[in-house]
Amino acid sequence: MFWYLEVMKKYAKFDGRASRTEYWLFFLTLAPFQLVLYFWGQASNIVGIIYIGFMLVHIFPLIAVCVRRLHDTGRSGWYYLFILIPFFGQIIITVLLALKSDYGENDYGAHPNTYY
Repeated sequence: MFWYLEVMKKYAKFDGRASRTEYWLFFLTLAPFQLVLYFWGQASNIVGIIYIGFMLVHIFPLIAVCVRRLHDTGRSGWYYLFILIPFFGQIIITVLLALKSDYGENDYGAHPNTYY
């Protein structure tokens, strides 16, 4: 829950770096809720509206943490536009987000401290 709250606090911060831990724990916290609301929303219009609201609240934090994660691997945030390529774009982005961090300082700032 700590990582979820950390990302939500930085919901519009596209500069800096995000560690693998920060990105993946945010994603893994968000995914179960998204799936439950999506499948439950198929049966009910009210839950479908809740699902849309849930996704609208989380779209900017998700994009921001993805951009910061790409910065952590030494890549520009514009690489996130690969997501627009059907099927293969999602694979490319997933691989880029799973790569190791650049240790030390890079063009986007100091290495994020992953140990709290």
